[in-house]
Amino acid sequence: FEFTLKRTGDFGTYLYDHARPGDVWSLTQPAGGVALQPAHLGSPLCMIVRDYCVPAARAFLRWLQTQARGQRLTLIHEMSSPRERLFEQELEDFEASDRLLYYPLEETTLDDGLLEQIFPPGSNPYYYIYGEAADARRFRDLLQQRGVAKERLMVERWS
Repeated sequence: FEFTLKRTGDFGTYLYDHARPGDVWSLTQPAGGVALQPAHLGSPLCMIVRDYCVPAARAFLRWLQTQARGQRLTLIHEMSSPRERLFEQELEDFEASDRLLYYPLEETTLDDGLLEQIFPPGSNPYYYIYGEAADARRFRDLLQQRGVAKERLMVERWS
């Protein structure tokens, strides 16, 4: 079992500061409301994440690796600083195996031009968005301005 923790937010900061090797913790099922929809498999999938939300992409990729071997994921990872580049080797391995198209954005933000380059008109992917409320809203609004239907947008706000 693997657990990824970053010293961010109330929970992450508390756990990071207080957890020690050998501590026993009780875990429940994931609490997030957005999960990969089986009906979306076989269609283009795009995950857009900001900063520390990239573990969601890692979980998607690991699941796809075992459950949907032919599925490919496009990951757009917008970062406020290079410190937010997590799981670099693992993401490179997924990319080398042709399971991932990875777009790390360290010096720029996601815009319509980049989306047009990645997904030309007619490609119609399902979008999974993970970010803090303002970032998730910005990504959602950008996609809706491009005409992406609400049914193709899965949004989860992290804090």
